Amino acid sequence: MGDGRLLVVGDPFFLSRHRPLTEALAKRLAMVREVPIAEGRTLREAAFLARRFASGRLWPLTRENLSDARQRFRKLPSSFDRISRLTARTIAKEREREFVLQLFTMSSPVTADTPLPYAHYIDMTMAQVRRAWPRWAPFDRARDYDAWIAREGGSYRGAARVFTFSEAARRSVIGDYGADPNRVVVVGAAGTFREAGSSTRNYGSRTIVFNGSEFDRKGGDRVLAALRIVRERFPDATLTIVAHSGTIVEPGVRSLASLPRDQLFDLFDRTDVLLAPTRHDAFPGFVLEAMSRGVVAVLSDAEAMCEIVSDGRDGYVVSPPTPELLAARVIELFENPGLMRTLGTAGRDRIVREWNWDAVATRMIDSLARDGLV
Repeated sequence: MGDGRLLVVGDPFFLSRHRPLTEALAKRLAMVREVPIAEGRTLREAAFLARRFASGRLWPLTRENLSDARQRFRKLPSSFDRISRLTARTIAKEREREFVLQLFTMSSPVTADTPLPYAHYIDMTMAQVRRAWPRWAPFDRARDYDAWIAREGGSYRGAARVFTFSEAARRSVIGDYGADPNRVVVVGAAGTFREAGSSTRNYGSRTIVFNGSEFDRKGGDRVLAALRIVRERFPDATLTIVAHSGTIVEPGVRSLASLPRDQLFDLFDRTDVLLAPTRHDAFPGFVLEAMSRGVVAVLSDAEAMCEIVSDGRDGYVVSPPTPELLAARVIELFENPGLMRTLGTAGRDRIVREWNWDAVATRMIDSLARDGLV
């Protein structure tokens, strides 16, 4: 164990989702502490929402429109500045602090008045989001977007390290923001795993699983169209859509609003194929968790997704991810349970070897240790 002291800072939601990373880092350093940064609802946000309502831009007053307005508030350059100041003040109160790791980049962890060596850990950049899924980058004015990019880039360039989930994110940090390539390091990501699945699990159930939490972005229309083609060859093929709030009435489709984690892993153990033809994503934990149970991943060629598997060795990358090509891969697998076992076992082994939090933490610590930062 090293003698370094590390503060992991970020939104409480991000900290909770990445607690296994904090625990993995704590195995390797003398002190690792989580420091949540929570602003909560403010009068500024209320005033912003009131102005949008008065101007008619919050009408009709639906949950979706309200969520969009709150996202726009959080992505104002002034919000970036305000959360940065709050983060810096919070860190300054900590007695033991040598290095700061901030989860994602909705702010910067330091200011000119509170300098400390720090790193970011990010899944994607705002520039990537703007190109691939612009509804996640809801800026009212071009100048607001430019100001955000300037602040985000300044924090990347000032960081001792920018750790990324993927090579796609690394390319963006360097190419879109001008960060030093030597300071931008791909470390990967992971999910929350049950003990690794058995290599003796059965295949041949002709079952498919899909994460429908954001149906359009994750390619739900592609999945349904592919299933119709698959069922022409295998009428008993079924699809389970997990975390979907809507209702889909279609032969062979079961839609579940949510599942406890134990039941989700039980579902994976009974499933042959995961379809993830997303339009934009990073390293989704759902995909990694399914692979950890031996489910064969059939993924789109979207940024970062194609880095999770090696096509034809431990899963499939479908390019372009049309329903016809997705269905062809699924049919190929259903026709050959032996192939499913080969790919599913290789995918599970890759999770055990590469896409787990101990491996991510080791890559981070090794990179920082080379420059004596921890």
